Amino acid sequence: MNIWIIDDNKALLELLMSSLEDMMWHLYTFSCGEEVLTFPYQPMSAPDVVILDWTLPDLPASIVLEHIKAHYQHVQIIVMSGNSDIEEQLPPSARWLGKPFRLTTFRQMVADVASSV
Repeated sequence: MNIWIIDDNKALLELLMSSLEDMMWHLYTFSCGEEVLTFPYQPMSAPDVVILDWTLPDLPASIVLEHIKAHYQHVQIIVMSGNSDIEEQLPPSARWLGKPFRLTTFRQMVADVASSV
């Protein structure tokens, strides 16, 4: 199981990654949209679940999401945002996680989404 976490807040990125380390998944982290768009395609690292911060400094998250969905059709998406209006803009298959959130809520959502892959 490959999990991609995309967030420009490095402290949060590290916290999220450490909260999932015991799940025995392969975790990949990205601190901006450009890193995702330029990540070399390799079937072994293709994401099963993507956790995407909706507010990125370099690219609109909608472009990053579009790129991911175009290259990895079966990926499950979790979007993190403090803006609840974002939820209405997401594809029907995407899950929304409102910031701030508890790590237990985050872990449970990721586990639920990963179990559906």
